[in-house]
Amino acid sequence: MNELHPKSSINNSIPKGFYSGIFLEVIRAESHTTVFSLQKPLVYKSNLVPLLISVPVGFRTDLATIPKILHSLARPSGDLLEASIVHDWLYSSLCPINISRTESDKVFLEAMLDCSVPKWKAYLAYWIVRLCGSDHYRVNKPTLNP
Repeated sequence: MNELHPKSSINNSIPKGFYSGIFLEVIRAESHTTVFSLQKPLVYKSNLVPLLISVPVGFRTDLATIPKILHSLARPSGDLLEASIVHDWLYSSLCPINISRTESDKVFLEAMLDCSVPKWKAYLAYWIVRLCGSDHYRVNKPTLNP
């Protein structure tokens, strides 16, 4: 279950950043895509959203739906992993947080920079989702394991 915490209940002295590790399980591997299931909640505190973002157990992600031709520049794994999962959750139709696509993309950029992704790479990935992400925002597709 996704936990949302109103800003008033968040200690403002808590710095932004990730507050849990990533535990993923491969649930489907095909030649064109691999789908993972989150095995423990992934929690991120953003300065841009007045809630803790808690990606729930069972959330399914392909880690980033970016054109394959751009994977050599911004592969959706490695240093982009945590930010990609949070971004996929914010784009998910199951995410209860009232957040626009533009705000979701800004959180993605913020999270990448929090993970020490080089600025050039973070801004490249940000602009890729700005230019190519509109077809994926809040699309009704199953993203939680039954």
